[in-house]
Amino acid sequence: MVLEARVGTGKGSNNVKLFLGIKPCECATVTSAGGNSTCILHSHCFSKFAENMLSIQLQCCILLGSLASVQPDIITQFSSEWSHTDTWSWNLSFPSCSGHYQSPVDLRSRNAVYNSQLGPIQFVAAPGFQPNNVFYDVLNNGHTVVILFDEDQWNAVITPDGDQYEIMQMHFHWGSTDGRGSEHLLEGRRFPMETHIVSYNKRLYSTRVDAIAGPNGLAVFGILHTLDDRAPDTETQFGIMIHIEEALRSATYAGQSWYIPGFSLTDLLSQVNTSTYFRYHGSLTTPPCTENVMWTVFMKPIPIKSTQLSLLRNLRSSSYNVAEMLYDNYRPTQLINGPQTPLRRCVFKSVPGSAVSKISDFSITLASILMVFVNNLL
Repeated sequence: MVLEARVGTGKGSNNVKLFLGIKPCECATVTSAGGNSTCILHSHCFSKFAENMLSIQLQCCILLGSLASVQPDIITQFSSEWSHTDTWSWNLSFPSCSGHYQSPVDLRSRNAVYNSQLGPIQFVAAPGFQPNNVFYDVLNNGHTVVILFDEDQWNAVITPDGDQYEIMQMHFHWGSTDGRGSEHLLEGRRFPMETHIVSYNKRLYSTRVDAIAGPNGLAVFGILHTLDDRAPDTETQFGIMIHIEEALRSATYAGQSWYIPGFSLTDLLSQVNTSTYFRYHGSLTTPPCTENVMWTVFMKPIPIKSTQLSLLRNLRSSSYNVAEMLYDNYRPTQLINGPQTPLRRCVFKSVPGSAVSKISDFSITLASILMVFVNNLL
């Protein structure tokens, strides 16, 4: 999962704007003198979390895109400090990436615990929101393709607590070949693509920025994809995401974006079985690898066509280098429980099975409380 800022230039100036799916704020000024460019960060824009992020990841505000007013050498100098080609070294700059409760993982039914409280997932439009009256911004950020949703557009209703989570964005992970691409494995199998839909807990946090770093702040929904060229367009995810293919052709390079007509996340979710899924506590799958994510990975994959997958594989991870292809943007699976894990985590599933045991609701609640306690100590 990628959860980052979007970068763009302000009108009539060299100021850079930071986007987290919320209202932009001026975060830096780029000045040029004698052929050299300098980026000055304005920390007053950020919460305590974002200020901490400045020292490790939000370097010069061009983490995710190209700046039209900045020379290419500056873009290279201050480009993102991590990539999917060296996931083994992430922890050197982002210590949380070597934490005990990392994602993604291999999800196997025989090792999961049945939780009868896990009911169907729902995506619902916010009161008064009509997706056919808006446009969504589709961005190539150099790591993936992100579709951004504004505040008060889409909510996710999650059982058993009934909390509402506001959906912020969705993005994709895919491989250079059909045998890889997904981040999560299902019964040991890797799929050619995985979609992540990212949301934050509106009950616990008043802003998206606060939720990104806060305990239990995020909920992410994972949808796996199988390759099926015979599937009708209406049964593929891209078929529901109106004009997404046009956006992928138009946002080839990092920093490029395209607007598409709004589509219904309710319709998108109807393609999966919302009652059958795995649930576990984990992390962001990209730096800073924060361990505050409640993962829901649906058991039923949905189809994608090879022509649709080719559009993703044709994207570039650079803002100007045609040779830097954007694919294989997935993190290797992490241990569910390592030998030094202080509190062993459970993977729950929403459907029963003969090979797993059912535990009491009290035990589930107690395990969740202890997990949060341990995370706050680490």
